[in-house]
Amino acid sequence: MSEGYDIAQICLNGHVINSMAYTDPNHNKAFCDECGAKTIMECGYCKAKIKGTYHYPGIAVMGIGFEAPKFCDNCGEQFPWTKTQLEVAQELIDLADSLSSEEKTDLYSNLDELVKESPKVPVAQIRVKRLLSKVDKDISSGIHDALAEIISQQIQNEIWQ
Repeated sequence: MSEGYDIAQICLNGHVINSMAYTDPNHNKAFCDECGAKTIMECGYCKAKIKGTYHYPGIAVMGIGFEAPKFCDNCGEQFPWTKTQLEVAQELIDLADSLSSEEKTDLYSNLDELVKESPKVPVAQIRVKRLLSKVDKDISSGIHDALAEIISQQIQNEIWQ
């Protein structure tokens, strides 16, 4: 392949199946062998191919360390795995009897800012940390686990440690 991005194949739950689905199709699968979910190679909204490993001319590429992107770089929509992980976090927030409905809504929107890694992250981190201090430890831990793949380690450390 010439220089450029390959195509990634990722299951609907975010497990990377093949970061070089175009140049190495022998590793492609219709369904994930970890969770059984269907696999995709394009955005469900705009149909743009999901960028995989970047190929450099004359350099062997292994695809090691490739992570599923959170958003489509063509249309900006969340990929299914990002959306699902945020939905799980929202369901856990809904279980927090210690939060008012306003606080729950505030927590939803601030978690969204953390996933986007927008300029609002410093404010969102403080708000999320304060709101999570009001909920049961098991709910806070569950939210952390639900978002671990879509929020940077640095942000996680600021909130949960």
